[in-house]
Amino acid sequence: MHIFGDKKYFGFGLKFLDNDAGELRLFIQNEDILQYKWKGKLYHYVCWDLKEIVEWWENNLDIILTEKEFPIEITGMTGVEKYTNSLEGDLDMFEELFEKIQDWGFQHSWFSARVGSCLADVYFRKVENDIEISWDNYDLFPSVTFIHEKGVYYVSLEDFKECILQFIECYRNNRNR
Repeated sequence: MHIFGDKKYFGFGLKFLDNDAGELRLFIQNEDILQYKWKGKLYHYVCWDLKEIVEWWENNLDIILTEKEFPIEITGMTGVEKYTNSLEGDLDMFEELFEKIQDWGFQHSWFSARVGSCLADVYFRKVENDIEISWDNYDLFPSVTFIHEKGVYYVSLEDFKECILQFIECYRNNRNR
């Protein structure tokens, strides 16, 4: 398994499987927050098409590293809270701002790149000189329980950027093995 970053702090693990599939891990303080249980058995996340995740990072990394604000004023301490709360707001406001909210969600959460797999819905956003990583995966999929259902963690912008670029480079250098 390829490891990017520092598992004790923040990092990714990537193990290439057949075709373009791969086992992906997201380490926060030595815990893989992508792990889940299904039918009583513990699983590491397997992405059926790594290209989708890599392309999501390539398309959104610069936005994550530079954009500071959520597109509307809304209560919430974390990116996942702001996004979730924005979907529960006033219907008239929601229709008017839906596209901005949806764009922010697609640009800050990799969930749209899951290709039908059990990927945790994790949000990445800039907060001062850090990247906030937040997630709330309670009841995300039927019969699936994430080991780390909810959380927030902050990593320095530079460490985050370096880790993601290493991940992308590893994929690009090894995908046709």
